[in-house]
Amino acid sequence: MDVRALRITSIARVFVGGVKIIPANETDFTAIKVLLESMQDITEAFEITRAQKRKPQVIVYNIDKKIQAEELLEGLLKKNCFLYNANNVPLV
Repeated sequence: MDVRALRITSIARVFVGGVKIIPANETDFTAIKVLLESMQDITEAFEITRAQKRKPQVIVYNIDKKIQAEELLEGLLKKNCFLYNANNVPLV
């Protein structure tokens, strides 16, 4: 395996003391994982895992407690056309 051929999109520290490596594609991910797992000093010192993808979240504060969830969703959908698909059908 030619390590120089592996493409990494970015490397960043994570808040729990680790490093996040984002490869360019699935093949590069597999190759990087195999390479790191073949290094005994790496496997003894670190845990190598694949991060779980998280769904995007939106937090809305200061909502009146009298408003029902369905009413809030309906109001948000009416005010935000980006929550509709190309055929103007609500995504929810």
